[in-house]
Amino acid sequence: MTSIEKAQTTSGMFSVSATQSLTGSLSLSGEDTTLHLWGDKIENIDTLDRVTITGILENQKNASLIDCIVTRQERYFGKDGVFYHYRFFPHYVVIGARHRSSSEKTITKISFVIDDAMALFHDRYAFGTVDIPLDRVKDITSIDLFEKIQFEDSYPIFAYWTGKMQIFSADTTLGKISACHQPSFDMGGPHGACISNRIVVFVEFSEAKSVKDADVEIRKVLRFFHTILGRPQNLVELQIIDDGDPHPESSDLHLTMYPKHSRRSSAREPDFRDILVDAATDREDFSHLLREWLVKEETWRIARSRFAFGWSRGSSYDADRIVGAANMFDLLPDTAVPSNSTLEGCLEATVQQSRKLFKGLPKGEKRDGILGYLGRVKKPTLKEKIRYRSQVISDRIGDSIPDIDEITDAAVDLRNMFVHGNTSSTARMDKLQGAIGFLTDTLEFVFCASDLAESGWKLESWHKKQKGAGHPFADYLRSYSEELAQFRR
Repeated sequence: MTSIEKAQTTSGMFSVSATQSLTGSLSLSGEDTTLHLWGDKIENIDTLDRVTITGILENQKNASLIDCIVTRQERYFGKDGVFYHYRFFPHYVVIGARHRSSSEKTITKISFVIDDAMALFHDRYAFGTVDIPLDRVKDITSIDLFEKIQFEDSYPIFAYWTGKMQIFSADTTLGKISACHQPSFDMGGPHGACISNRIVVFVEFSEAKSVKDADVEIRKVLRFFHTILGRPQNLVELQIIDDGDPHPESSDLHLTMYPKHSRRSSAREPDFRDILVDAATDREDFSHLLREWLVKEETWRIARSRFAFGWSRGSSYDADRIVGAANMFDLLPDTAVPSNSTLEGCLEATVQQSRKLFKGLPKGEKRDGILGYLGRVKKPTLKEKIRYRSQVISDRIGDSIPDIDEITDAAVDLRNMFVHGNTSSTARMDKLQGAIGFLTDTLEFVFCASDLAESGWKLESWHKKQKGAGHPFADYLRSYSEELAQFRR
């Protein structure tokens, strides 16, 4: 198992081609991961693009550096003549019992650990401690395992694990996804005794994947966890599990382009009471939501990625974020928005007459642009799309978000000002810019909450719970009335 918390450097011998090997060192440090190679000139170095470099590390493990690009090359003169120093950036690094290529589809199972696993999978009854009353101590000491232990006439304390391994399991379009406890313990002594635990997520793919394909699938699951927890997740560990090998051995997989998310001491910490659905106590609901959410992933992927990027910025708001938040709704599939806009009879007739007139004019950029607009006039506007999505939430908790369409319309107005220029009064522009945080949060809340609700999230039940400040949705709904009143003032 490997950790992304600090850089790891190891030396080895690396093969750039079937006929050329060079000594080098590999420094694993996320987006700063670098392979240094020293030795003879690499022929055709300028033509190498997304090459796979294999190596044997000093610990005799096999390293496969997939999709490497050359970031720097230098030539030096020494007493033994000319030698070269090359630097490569690999997009993927696999360290294990054998080498892997970029194209081979042999990965059937992976496991990973995220840094907020204990909040997401808060299985509070799997581990614990218990005081033993005096009248029950004899029951314990009668067990053969404790025959050599002398219990005092006070209250002994027992630490326990129930033996429960699996927290949840769901069959999805990706394959079987599950989370399990992996406890460890020491033998105890004068220092005390301890049972520690970590929670590991497993993904068993429905069909074998390449390294790049596995990366794509993992990120889908991580985006879901990001949504449920309210903040993006760091990958603490990631492994390929070779269950099908005669002598199975896991390989460490490093996604060098996966971002490292800051965990400042002042940052919001997820709390199990605030997460949108409890995977440990509501396993069926969690599994159903994950399964249905992934069914929509292919058609929603671009919009969801845009949402995740904006949401990861926390309390930082600017023009780019609100423009991206509004544009998410234009990236939705047709099934997620109204099919068309209704035109009054006179408008319908006017549009048809206008199309005939403009079609009779000579072709030109503006003429074609106007015809394009007239062809789209019956399609739903951005405001209509967002109102359609907000209705999904209003149908469930409308009393808590009164007049939310007023806010989403204002958010689109601000988006349009940033995209098309200031078409309104200075006072209106200042008012909207002053509320950019509230307007952005509203667009992101409508997008995400409606997506989850349609996928099976029990929004009403979650909203009735006593909540803290561990999820952005809780903050948004708690402050909605005050923010609405402030916006109107």
